[in-house]
Amino acid sequence: MRSLSTLVLFVATLGLPALVYGKSVDIGPLSLGNSSRHTGLRINARDDGVKEVRGINFTLWKAKQNKRAHLDGIALGIVGPEAGHIRGIALGGAQVVAHKDLSGIALGGVGAGAGKNLKGAAVGLIGAGVGGDAKGLLLGGVGAGAGENLSGISAGLIGVGIGENLTGLAIGGVGVGVGENMLGAALSPIAAGAGGNAKGILIGGVGAGVGGDLTGLAASIIGTGVGGSARAILIGGVGAGVGEDFTGLGIGGIGIGAGGSIKGITLGGIGVGAGESIQGITVGLGGVRAEDTISGGTASIVSIGAREIRGIAISALNGMVFEDYWFRRRNERTVGIELGLFNYAPELKGLQFGLLNYAGNNPRWARLLPFVNLHL
Repeated sequence: MRSLSTLVLFVATLGLPALVYGKSVDIGPLSLGNSSRHTGLRINARDDGVKEVRGINFTLWKAKQNKRAHLDGIALGIVGPEAGHIRGIALGGAQVVAHKDLSGIALGGVGAGAGKNLKGAAVGLIGAGVGGDAKGLLLGGVGAGAGENLSGISAGLIGVGIGENLTGLAIGGVGVGVGENMLGAALSPIAAGAGGNAKGILIGGVGAGVGGDLTGLAASIIGTGVGGSARAILIGGVGAGVGEDFTGLGIGGIGIGAGGSIKGITLGGIGVGAGESIQGITVGLGGVRAEDTISGGTASIVSIGAREIRGIAISALNGMVFEDYWFRRRNERTVGIELGLFNYAPELKGLQFGLLNYAGNNPRWARLLPFVNLHL
């Protein structure tokens, strides 16, 4: 009992001044003050110029100059731990700051982050951020971000931003942005986008976009766009567009289009269009148009037009396109069956059913016939 009283008295008389004036008193595994190196339990008012602490480090105030420090074990702070490298568990009333690397679990009342790389988890009630790569869990009450790559899970009530590549899951209340490529899922009630290629699921309540190629699913209530090619399910409440080729299922509330070719099942509330060809099952209530070929099963209330139509075409005007505020003949060849009010084919190999049917390769008297025309 006497030895314990002596220890308490010693700490009170020598330890408290050490905490205040930046000195240290070391008693075996216990260090009071600003010791440069220590293994065990260390308590200090404000870290400054620390080199290495292994064990438990507790501080009262924000560090002064501590960018080269290594903290291994458990780091606790009223304001928060701050060091160059933190490995283990770090808890801060306001923040946890690792100027270089953070390995383990970091929880900050306001924020938590690493200047370079993170391996583990960083959670901040306001924000969590990493200047370089993050592997693990990154959660921010308002936002979360990684300057380079993220492999794992990241979420923020406002948004998540990733400077380069995402491998995993990102959820943002307002938006999710990936600077380059994505492999996994990006979800947001407002908008989600990737500047490069995306493989996985991309859902934005208002908009979803991919700058490069998409493989997977992209959907939004307003618009969905892909700058390159897409092999995916593509859904846009108002519209969906692909800069190059599209293969899969595409749905656009008003329209859907591709700069190259379309293969698969495509549904457009008003229209479906392709810069080259359309192949598969296509429904465009207003019209369906392709510069080269439309093949498969195609249906439209108004018109279907392409240089060549193959398969079954059902619309009021087959072989016509709406251009320059009027319907103009577009078809050069039809192979298959046309059903409509007016069917137009300069070259027909198949059947036409409609009020008027034109087959340009028939004898003169049989080129324009009511109800049925054919050329086999």
